[in-house]
Amino acid sequence: MGQILAQLGELQKVERALRHCQNQKADQDRAVRIRQMHIEKLQAELDELVAARKKVQIEADEKDLELKTKQAQIAKMHSQLGSVKTNREYAAMQNEMKFAGIAASKIEDEILSNFAELEEHDAHIAELKRRMEEEKQALVKATETASDAKTQLDADLRGLEEQQAKIRENLPMEAVQLFQRIANRYDGEAMSIVVESGDAFICRGCSMSVPRNIYLLLRGGSDDLITCQHCSRILYLEE
Repeated sequence: MGQILAQLGELQKVERALRHCQNQKADQDRAVRIRQMHIEKLQAELDELVAARKKVQIEADEKDLELKTKQAQIAKMHSQLGSVKTNREYAAMQNEMKFAGIAASKIEDEILSNFAELEEHDAHIAELKRRMEEEKQALVKATETASDAKTQLDADLRGLEEQQAKIRENLPMEAVQLFQRIANRYDGEAMSIVVESGDAFICRGCSMSVPRNIYLLLRGGSDDLITCQHCSRILYLEE
C-alpha cells in the first residue's frame, strides 16, 4: 500500500471514531429529549383529566343545588298540606309531592354517579402524578448522565481532532479534499477495501465489481488515489 493510502487509512480510522463520538453525543441528547417528551405527554394527559374532573364537579355542584331546591319545594308543600281545604286539593298536592320526590331521587342518583366519576378521576390523576414524578426523577438522572458522558466525549473529540489535523498536515491538499468529500457522502466511510471473489474483484463498499487492471495497480503499491467507478469510494487492498 502506498504511503498516501496508508495515511488515508489512518485518517479513516480517526474519522470513524470522530463520527462515533458525535453520534454518542447525539444519543445522549436524544435520551434526555425522550424523557422530556414523556413528561410533556403525561402533563397533557393530566391537564385534560383535571379539566374533565372540573367539568364533572361543576355538574355535581349544579345538581346538588337543584336537589336542595327540589327538597325545599317538597318541604314547603308538606307544610302546606294542613292548610288545604278540600280532599281534591289535598290529593293534588300529594300527587305533586310524589312526582317531586321521584325527581329528587333521580337527581340523587345522578349526583352519586358524579361522585363515582370524580373518584375515578382522582385515582387516575394520582397515578399520573406518580408517573410524572418518576419521569422527572429519571430526567434528572438522564440529564446528569448525559452531561458526564458528553464531557468525556468532548475530551475524546478534541484528541481525535488533533490526530486528524496531524494526519492531514502530511497529506496533499487534493487527497484531503477528495477524502472529506467522499466521507461526507458516506457518513465517514470514504474508503473501501477491494476483495477477491472467485475470479472477480469486488468493492466491499457497494458490492460492485472492480476491473482487474485497477486491482493490479493497487497490488503494485501505487500511490495514485483510485476510486470505485460505482460508488466513488477510495479503493485499497488489505495488507
